[in-house]
Amino acid sequence: MVQRVLRGKHPSGAYGFWVSKPGIDVASATVMGFAFSSDFVPPVMVIQGSTVSGPTNGPGPFSASGAVPGAERTVNTIGYGRTVSPIPAAFGIATAPNWTLPLAVATGQLGYLAGRWHTHVYETCDNNTVIGEYGPQIVKTTNTQANQVSVNWHSAQFILVPYTDRIEIITNNRNTVSIKYLVLENRS
Repeated sequence: MVQRVLRGKHPSGAYGFWVSKPGIDVASATVMGFAFSSDFVPPVMVIQGSTVSGPTNGPGPFSASGAVPGAERTVNTIGYGRTVSPIPAAFGIATAPNWTLPLAVATGQLGYLAGRWHTHVYETCDNNTVIGEYGPQIVKTTNTQANQVSVNWHSAQFILVPYTDRIEIITNNRNTVSIKYLVLENRS
């Protein structure tokens, strides 16, 4: 039978309280072998919540007339109310009833994004690759000539960027995006 509980001095030289997982001797257990360790310092929640991100109008591609909803990135900034150092970890999920491409000629939505919760999504340029969601023969490439999408165009975007004093939530969609977020600080 293995010893599973140890209080006091561990063979590693540290003082504390440890409980090992079933079948693992507490004296020889590694970090993953502990069910509880007084050495572990859990992360502290900095901020959590939910927000919505509406589309930002901008010039549409393909010489579209007028502004197109979602053509520009929408950036929501949420302050922590204090400074956190080092930069904390940020987690989030986002959803939209239909994650519609912000292209003037495309009416279809991104099927893999519609009505589901998603972690970070960031489409980058795939030179000369036909992407079906963009419509017939629309290509992501390095220029903006006929039926092509600029290298700077990000059609489906949801990104969390943590800083020491705030989190920025970046989205790109013709519709409103709902976002749930959590920021954790590691205290050691």
